[in-house]
Amino acid sequence: MLHLEGAYEEFVLGNDEKFLTMDGDGRYSYAYQCLLQKTGMNAKKNSRIGLLADNCLLAIRQEKLVNQDVHSVKGKVSSNIGKIIEAIINDEPQHLSF
Repeated sequence: MLHLEGAYEEFVLGNDEKFLTMDGDGRYSYAYQCLLQKTGMNAKKNSRIGLLADNCLLAIRQEKLVNQDVHSVKGKVSSNIGKIIEAIINDEPQHLSF
């Protein structure tokens, strides 16, 4: 979802609870529903979803606005995969920690 311009402000900012609440089927579906609403694509079945990978750098920029503190993730939308991808892109193996 962060591969779309303005997605952080539109869908993530202030919506931690929506991301962390299960729907009636026991799934965390808020991100899926937001992406479907914005793109009209079913992320699980539409191969065109791969085209969003072209916006990888935008996703990384927006992800930096999301909590990345591994010691403060409880009850917060958190992610740091962008750091890993950015390190790979920039060929900085010293920043890869698993």
